[in-house]
Amino acid sequence: MEITNQILRKNLAAFFRQRMWLFNYNRSLEKCYDPKSAKTASRFLATLNQQSETKWQELTKLEKDSVYCLMVDLLQSLSPDNFLSPDFVITSTEPEEQAIQVLQQMFGEDHR
Repeated sequence: MEITNQILRKNLAAFFRQRMWLFNYNRSLEKCYDPKSAKTASRFLATLNQQSETKWQELTKLEKDSVYCLMVDLLQSLSPDNFLSPDFVITSTEPEEQAIQVLQQMFGEDHR
């Protein structure tokens, strides 16, 4: 299915906003991404549709910062000005399912 990065970006942002708990923590302003937390952060995002605020609270601050950084990076990569945007195979017409497919393709075990 052909879909623009602008639509994917909008769908992902809406998917993230449905989980406001992702934004309700004391983010680090100096350091966003921790390489040691990369695997946990990627796994969390790849399965975000199955995650809960309880699971989010169980992450360390560095893991939360890494999740947040990966979310921002992904949204930036889908901006109209980015000519190196990733390509995704989208098979759903539902916005939430499209967001889930992007997260799974970007951060899932099969795609890293």
